[in-house]
Amino acid sequence: MTRLLKKISVFTLICAALAFTIASCKKEEKPNAEVQATLDQVTLMLQTNNSLVRSSVLTGQGNQEKAGGFTTNTVEDRCGAVTSVPADPLGFPKTLTFDYGSGCTDALGVQRAGSYAVNLGKLWQAGTSSSITYSDYSENGVKMNGSLAFSNTSSPTGFGFGLTATNLKRTETTGAESTVESALLFKQTQGYITFWDWNDDVYEVTGTSQYALANGETGAFAITVPLNKANNCAWFSKGSGTVTLNGQTYAIDFGNGTCDNEATVTIGGVSYTIYL
Repeated sequence: MTRLLKKISVFTLICAALAFTIASCKKEEKPNAEVQATLDQVTLMLQTNNSLVRSSVLTGQGNQEKAGGFTTNTVEDRCGAVTSVPADPLGFPKTLTFDYGSGCTDALGVQRAGSYAVNLGKLWQAGTSSSITYSDYSENGVKMNGSLAFSNTSSPTGFGFGLTATNLKRTETTGAESTVESALLFKQTQGYITFWDWNDDVYEVTGTSQYALANGETGAFAITVPLNKANNCAWFSKGSGTVTLNGQTYAIDFGNGTCDNEATVTIGGVSYTIYL
């Protein structure tokens, strides 16, 4: 009986030790001050990249479809006001001005304010180029100023386009400023057949971005596994890349396809969750 009790006690201790080990593995390590500073800089860089994609190419492409009469253009899906010159849906090139005034919240939960102009060609035709110019435009209080260009890179198998941003400035709610230069390629993977429905479009995104940060540091982001960007999600939901900052390179993982604002950064072999 005593021997049996000893075996049970040993088994219980082993189970407890295993449970503690598993729990310890699942618990995310709290970053020290140096690591937290790195995480803050990486987060800012990725937020800039995400805002650039969300507010420019996909917005412009979606509203090009709306301007072309393919989809409805309601307050619910865009918020703010849109002015089209020329007003004729079939008249191209055209200039679309998106004015969000003092602010409104769109269908993705993004608070937009200010305005930007989209100079649109027939974006569905291969080789066509368009551009966007921001005018004190902001998302969730973060301002973006400057301009960028995008061009159609479509093939018979799907819609695609390239984005080039040069010296695009981002101003945080704290007043800190940074700039970004990007060269990104978008390849449509879903929704091509239903060309009139912007909401079911999904893209793979590849490319690189370079940053000049407010503290004088420079950084770079390179996509290593194509990022997944659905038009009905405000963030990248899948894919991976690397961020280089102060000569150090960190792995970034955007998840398994769930639409959320989380990404994982690995520093010194330890993974940390950041929120974009």
